[in-house]
Order: sequence, then C-alpha cells, then structure tokens
Amino acid sequence: MANTINDLYTKYTNKVERTLENDRYFQYLFEIVQAGNNTIRQNNRVLHKVVDERWLTVVEEGLTSIFNIVDKPRRFIATTEEVVPVALARKITADSVRHLSQNTQLLQQMQRATYSQRGFKCNNRRKL
Repeated sequence: MANTINDLYTKYTNKVERTLENDRYFQYLFEIVQAGNNTIRQNNRVLHKVVDERWLTVVEEGLTSIFNIVDKPRRFIATTEEVVPVALARKITADSVRHLSQNTQLLQQMQRATYSQRGFKCNNRRKL
C-alpha cells in the first residue's frame, strides 16, 4: 500500500498511461497537442477584504426588536378607538362599518325604499 502522496500519484499516472496508450482518440489528441505551439500561463489573484464587524453586532442586537415588531404589529402600533358623531369622523373604514352593523342602536334612520342606513355615531380609529 502507498505510504505517501507521491507514491499514490505515481500509481495513478502509471495506471492512466497504461489505459490510454492503446486508445486511438487519446493518441490523436496527444499528437495534436505535441505538434502545436503551446504556451502555459498561470494567474494567481488574491482578493483581500477588510470588514468592520462593529455594525454586525449592532444589527444582531436589534434583530430581536425588529422581529417582535413585525411579528406582533398591533402591540407596537398603538391605536385608539372612540365612538364619535359621523360629522367628526375623519375616515370611515371597514372596521367602522363592521362596528356600526354590530351596534344598530347607533343607526339614526333607515330608508325602506332603498334599504340605505344613516348612522349618527360611528367608530373612529386613530393611530398614535
């Protein structure tokens, strides 16, 4: 058994030579390479980067807070809800309509011909 890398390499090259010396296609390619004008060139490039790792620690410390805000936005984005007259409501949202449909006592009148309803108070939600 081979003890060193050189012994392994020698065994490998001998095996490859014996296998390929009878192969006609390999012989053809080998002759073309020998007959040509060959130049061997080797390039070695080293890219050396210096990274300041202080910003990584700052980002790692803030990741848990960012995750909590994204995971539970209602906990961090405070909203207030109040029932106000319709004239004072800034924006009628889907939540306002849902609240009005659940609290029919806040409806002022209902027109039977068109089934339209008019509320006199509605839910107003503000973000703080």
